[in-house]
Amino acid sequence: MTVTEIAKTKAISLFYTFYHHPEYRGPKFTWEGFPEMARNHVEAEIFIHLERSPTKEEKSLAGQIAFKEAQRLVTETKP
Repeated sequence: MTVTEIAKTKAISLFYTFYHHPEYRGPKFTWEGFPEMARNHVEAEIFIHLERSPTKEEKSLAGQIAFKEAQRLVTETKP
């Protein structure tokens, strides 16, 4: 999988996990803050899916893509 595919897949997976399991949302959780949370999560875990250490550029790209995908999901779905 490419960095783009991984980032989009992770953002979608996180969105639907939080959408369908409200018990995962803590007291500070907001849908407005979800895209940033998705960015941080993907940047932190991209190495698992690449099976190697990502470059700084790959990590940054993955975070940007995850943020945009999460933002799109929140905007279009309006949870």
